[in-house]
Amino acid sequence: MPLAEVRVKNLKQTMDLLKAYAPEQAKEINKRITTEATKVRDRARDYMPSVALSNWNNWPDHASDGYVGSVVKAKTKTTRANNRSRGQVVSNYIGVVNGDAAGAIFQTAGRGGSTDMFVSNLLTKFGGTRGLWKAFDELKGEVEPAIMAAVEDAQRIVTAKLNQLGGE
Repeated sequence: MPLAEVRVKNLKQTMDLLKAYAPEQAKEINKRITTEATKVRDRARDYMPSVALSNWNNWPDHASDGYVGSVVKAKTKTTRANNRSRGQVVSNYIGVVNGDAAGAIFQTAGRGGSTDMFVSNLLTKFGGTRGLWKAFDELKGEVEPAIMAAVEDAQRIVTAKLNQLGGE
């Protein structure tokens, strides 16, 4: 399943250099990127049901009480933590994640085409795209260009600073 993402190579290294050469500009660009990620986070929270969902409690090996809207919303957040993907560490400059198992299931169940009863009920009641996926799909046209503009500004500033130092 593809990830909803804006992917930029060497962004962390670029931002590290920007912070070293132009700390105030680094803060401003970080703020721009975080603002866009926060838009997705907030919209995703809006799309998460606030109430507990029936028949989602007492799951085997599940530490929480099933789907609890307030918990799912609180655990939907922006993060700069590195993540693991298929045995690899993925450097994540910034991301929006749902740290609750029930929340992750709510937003991803059915995206792979499964048609079991649970997924059928979920799709009937909440539609095909939910949570982070729905938020990103809706906001992609706004946040992706804004993030890319911030990244391009960072690259331009770092390039200019390196050129001043005699780099190419």
